[in-house]
Amino acid sequence: MLWSIAEDLGFIQIIDGICCSDSGLNGVSPGKLLTVWAINRAIDPDSATMLERWVQTTDLPHLAGLPADVFTKDAFLFALDFVCKEDKTAASITDLSSRIDDALYHRWRKSHPLLPMKKRH
Repeated sequence: MLWSIAEDLGFIQIIDGICCSDSGLNGVSPGKLLTVWAINRAIDPDSATMLERWVQTTDLPHLAGLPADVFTKDAFLFALDFVCKEDKTAASITDLSSRIDDALYHRWRKSHPLLPMKKRH
């Protein structure tokens, strides 16, 4: 169910569109990996250290269209590097998490607009 909701809200496309637009991504989509990780955090927030083993016990590899052995600790950490990375040319950190958050919020509001104040109950 959570994978379906994430697909409907465009999690993977939003994350990859923001994080990978300049990189010419070769390999596993950071959006898929981070979506799986977010589902893990929603279902079993105490299992972060067991994430790769936890994924193997779910249908998430099948739903993501990826072999189960792709979901390794290093793959998850590599996906995080797309969201927050060091820009050595500017000697700063580039953190794209707020852009992702904004895009997901706008996608949600587009699908679920707020009612005018007088109609709320």
